[in-house]
Amino acid sequence: MFLNLLKETILHSTLESKTDSASMQRTQTLLNQLVVEGLPRRQEEEWKYTSLKTLEGTRFEKQLQSQLEVVSQECILDSSLQELEQKELDWKTKIPSQDFFDRLASASLSRSYILRVPKNTSAALDLNIFLAGQEYLNSTLFIYIETAASLEVVETQRLQSGFLNQRIFIHLEKNSRCEFLRLMKIKNETSENNLSSSAAGLGTFFIGSLHTYQEQDSHFKFVQLGEGAEVYRQNVHAHLKAEGANAEIYGFNLLKENLSVDNNIHCNHWKGFSTSHQFFKTILNLNTKSVFQGRIFIERDAQKSQAQQLSKSLMLSEKCTVDTKPQLDVFADDVKATHGAAIGHLDKDELFYLQSRGLSPEQALGLLISAYGLEIAGKLEGKKLLTRAQKYLQT
Repeated sequence: MFLNLLKETILHSTLESKTDSASMQRTQTLLNQLVVEGLPRRQEEEWKYTSLKTLEGTRFEKQLQSQLEVVSQECILDSSLQELEQKELDWKTKIPSQDFFDRLASASLSRSYILRVPKNTSAALDLNIFLAGQEYLNSTLFIYIETAASLEVVETQRLQSGFLNQRIFIHLEKNSRCEFLRLMKIKNETSENNLSSSAAGLGTFFIGSLHTYQEQDSHFKFVQLGEGAEVYRQNVHAHLKAEGANAEIYGFNLLKENLSVDNNIHCNHWKGFSTSHQFFKTILNLNTKSVFQGRIFIERDAQKSQAQQLSKSLMLSEKCTVDTKPQLDVFADDVKATHGAAIGHLDKDELFYLQSRGLSPEQALGLLISAYGLEIAGKLEGKKLLTRAQKYLQT
């Protein structure tokens, strides 16, 4: 029922955008295939820890357009359907194995963008998303960063309820850089900052995929700060396609009551002397759930590569769940690859020490939580991005 209703919503929006008959037929064929296939089930390895039953029983009636603001004039922005369809084909060649929700997002190319940063320039991008009511956003963003160019991205998600299905593809050419900050906030009119609000975030669904294709000596850094949702599935897949390519993927989630987060991170080393870092931290409140599935793949030709992976979870309640699945697939014999996971509780001695210095129990807890998140925010290099991240953690 969910997919049939979503199909009608997408087709209606596509028709309103005056799409040509060939594109309309492509969209309809794709949606028919997805309806027959059905949503991913927990029997599938990639979805074994996260259920989509609540999403399946929800109706979304209105499809939105994302708000994208190009801060720097050097960027070139395009949204012509012909160009979008060509980029879709290009990325299917680069990354042929796209999942169910990637393909679902491709059904709404009329609500997508292409952003190009010319070589030897620096640019900034703000991407703002707000969902309330039975709203639905199905979008794709193609980003091309040319040789020796750099881009700073701030994506702000303010979700009250609704379904956000998002794809972002980033192609980094030689010596290019991209720093990407994702800020996710549950918007609740009655309890904006209350970790114990049992209603905040329920009815909110986010499924997002971010794919990078990185050339020689390119650098990509991703930092995500969030509060979780009823379903919050974040896929970040970095493809290090040339020597010297580097990917750093970080996340911190302070989960509100009854919410969850599922981080699915893949770092794929295809050539030698490439490096990757994965580091995720989560604080769990009452009836929350955290999933971390981290994969390091090192191809036979990727000698001298280095990869690190670490996840840490801090439980504020006994009634919470943590699932961690590290995976190393290493086919080269001259590499360094490490992984680790830690699950624990707040240190009572640290709380006692802070209270002995005059802080209330609430202030002491807040200070420790803030410090836990600031380690992740501190990975940012851009001053504007770091300031935005620090401000987010203080609210």
